[in-house]
Amino acid sequence: MAAGSEAFRPGVCFRFDDKREIGQYRKLAALFDRYSTKFTLAMTCQNVVNDPEFSAMLREFAANGHEIGDHTASHSTFRIRANNPEEAKAFAREKCVDHHDNITFFLHYELIDTPLNRPFVASLQGNKLRDVPEEFSGLFRKRQEELVCHVATGKVYRVYADKEQFKLKSFWGEDNVRLADEHKSSFLHIHKRAGICSTEESLRFLARVSRDAFRKMRLPLPRFWMQPGGYEPFQQPELIRKIYGEEFGYLGADCYPKAAFLTVGEPESGRAVFSMTPVFHPTPENSDFFTMRRRVASTLAKRCVFINCSHLASRNVPGGFEGLLKRYEELLIFCRDNQIPIRTCSEWAKILYKTSHPASDQITLPPIQHDWDQNNIPDGYDPGKAAVWHDNAFVRTSSGELFRVNNLGGSNSGEKKLTLRAKGTSGDTLILNVQARTWEKTVPAGRIVRKLSRTGEWETVTFAVTLPDDAALVHLRLEAILQGKGIAAAPRF
Repeated sequence: MAAGSEAFRPGVCFRFDDKREIGQYRKLAALFDRYSTKFTLAMTCQNVVNDPEFSAMLREFAANGHEIGDHTASHSTFRIRANNPEEAKAFAREKCVDHHDNITFFLHYELIDTPLNRPFVASLQGNKLRDVPEEFSGLFRKRQEELVCHVATGKVYRVYADKEQFKLKSFWGEDNVRLADEHKSSFLHIHKRAGICSTEESLRFLARVSRDAFRKMRLPLPRFWMQPGGYEPFQQPELIRKIYGEEFGYLGADCYPKAAFLTVGEPESGRAVFSMTPVFHPTPENSDFFTMRRRVASTLAKRCVFINCSHLASRNVPGGFEGLLKRYEELLIFCRDNQIPIRTCSEWAKILYKTSHPASDQITLPPIQHDWDQNNIPDGYDPGKAAVWHDNAFVRTSSGELFRVNNLGGSNSGEKKLTLRAKGTSGDTLILNVQARTWEKTVPAGRIVRKLSRTGEWETVTFAVTLPDDAALVHLRLEAILQGKGIAAAPRF
C-alpha cells in the first residue's frame, strides 16, 4: 500500500472492447468529453497499428485523458497474426511459437496441475473420440469446444460433437488432427478456467508486441491488460501479474477465473488488482437506463466499484447506435447529478488496491438517504417479506426478517461493530446473521442476538462481529422476534 491515506468513494468505469468504426468512436468520445468524463478502450493493437487515421484518433483520446488498454495483439493469448512479411519473419524466430502458417502464429501452452483436470478413458480413431464415458459425452454435447489432453503425448485438442461421435481439432482449432487408432486411451478433460494457460515466454512475446505497437502509434504505454473472451482458456492472475505487472509495469488486469470484488480492504490485493473483471450484463447495449441505474445504485451503495464493459453493439437497441449513445448520456447525466466518480480502469486499480484507506471498527451499512433508483427503498437494501420502509426505518408488525444487505464491501477483517437504532417493545429480539465472502467461499461469521430494553422509544443497538482474515464482502440479515405489535429498525449514522 502507498503511504498516503484517503477516504474511499465508489464509482463507475465505462470500458469499451474491440475495434469499431472511427465515426462511432468519435461520437462516443464527444459525448464523454461533453460531460468531462473518461472511458477506457480495450484495443487489439495488431488490428490498428498500421492504420494512420485510427492511430491519430487514439492519440487524441489519450491526450484528452481517456485510457487505451491492452486487449492483446490479436484478441488471443494463444495466437497472433503478422501484419507483413518482415513481421512474420521476426515472429517465426520466437521460441514460444509452436507452428505457423503464412501470417498466423500459434503459441505454446502448458497444463496446470490441478484436480479440476479430470481423467477418463476413450478410444481413438483418426480424429474421432469413441466410447466416451457418459459423464463426459453429455458435457461435450452441451458445451462445444471443450478441451481434452491425450495423456500419452501431452497434446491438447478441442472436442466437437459430431452426431454420435466426437471430433477432435487442434488446440488452436485447426482441422488437421490424424492420430493412430487406440483402444482405451487415457485422457484428461481440461478445465478452461484453471487447467491450462500460456507459457511465460508466450506472454512476454505478446507484451513486447503490444508495447512496440503502442510506441509505433505514439501512444502512452498500456497500463491495463484485458483478457480476450471467446473460446480461449482464461489466464491466471498470478501469471499475468508476474509478466505484465512485474516485468512490463502494468497496474492491473481483468483475468476472469476469480473476479475481484472491487472494494477496499480486499485480501490478496496483489491478485485482486489483476482480476478486475467487468460486468457484461447489464450494459447499455442490452439493458435500458432504469435497469442500469438500479444496478449502479445498488453496487455503489454497498461500497463497490461498477466496471461496465460494452462492445458498442447496437443492433438490439431501439434507435441503433444513436439510441445506444442516448442510453450512455442518461447514465452520464445520472452520475453527474449524483456526483458519482467516473474513472478509467487504471485509475480504479490505483484507488482500490494501491492506495491506503483508513480502517474502521464499524461495518458501514448503505446510506439510507440514497434512493438513486427511485424505488422508495434505500439503495443496497432488500426488505424482508412483510417489512416496509417507512419514516426512515424498516418496519414490520410480525416476527420475521426486517432487511438484508448482500455483498457489502469495505468492512475488512477483524473485530467490527454494527450499530442500529430500533424502536419496539421491551423484550423484542433482534437477530443479526452475518456471512463473510472470501475468494474461495462464503462462510458463517456470526449470529448475534440483542433484546430491546425500552417500549416505544428509540434506542441504540450494537452488534459485535468478528470477520475472518480473508473476508472481502459480508452478507447481513436482520430478523426480529416480537413481543409487541411492531418494530422499526434502521442504520444509525
